[in-house]
Amino acid sequence: MAYTALSKKEGLNAHLTVCKICGTTLPEIVFLGNEKFVWLCNQCNIYFFSRSKKPAKCPECNSPGKFMRKARQCEKLPIWTCDKCKEEEEQIARIVSEGGVYWKCKDCGSRGVIKADANYAKTVRAYLKIEPPDPCGVEFTKEDCIANCKNDN
Repeated sequence: MAYTALSKKEGLNAHLTVCKICGTTLPEIVFLGNEKFVWLCNQCNIYFFSRSKKPAKCPECNSPGKFMRKARQCEKLPIWTCDKCKEEEEQIARIVSEGGVYWKCKDCGSRGVIKADANYAKTVRAYLKIEPPDPCGVEFTKEDCIANCKNDN
């Protein structure tokens, strides 16, 4: 169990939470106390909090975090994943372990999976020399998509 000191100004500094993927309001409440600065882990992609803007490390994996902002009063914080998104994440991980490929758009943050039987997934895995069940993926921008669509025509 984690403990934090009370804030002199906000006390418990309670915040409602939302799913970090879809934004659905969750039934959990977090008490930040005096840990009011929001960080995002560069490695495991979770949000965590600290008392200052000094570089902070993730409590889960000890990787450096990226400073995001100061938590606003009454802000709903994206800390956990809802049951629906957890189930979807597990399904996507299963598809990738069977030979699929993760994909993510850098511009809009959309993400998903390319199934193992798709030629593109086979090509990516062959190019990267990564065999299932090891995960692999591709990341692209809107410009990459436009360029590839023009090349396909």
